[in-house]
Amino acid sequence: GYEVHATYNKNNPSHLPCHWHKVNLLRDDEVKQFIYDVQPSHLIHLAWEAAPPACYVSINNYYWLKSSISLIQHFTTC
Repeated sequence: GYEVHATYNKNNPSHLPCHWHKVNLLRDDEVKQFIYDVQPSHLIHLAWEAAPPACYVSINNYYWLKSSISLIQHFTTC
């Protein structure tokens, strides 16, 4: 078997069968604590701003890139 842990920021999609954690992925301290608490063996990261056309030029892309790098760094050191 396996356990699936997922994050949400605003609305808990509790109808999906997994362990939900309220985490703002743009906050490094919350990401670090989440990774420390869960100790995942695998990571699938799909969070990003993807609403065209704003996503093509949004400054949020920079924040998501920075957050993604941090998430991977915390994951590889847990």
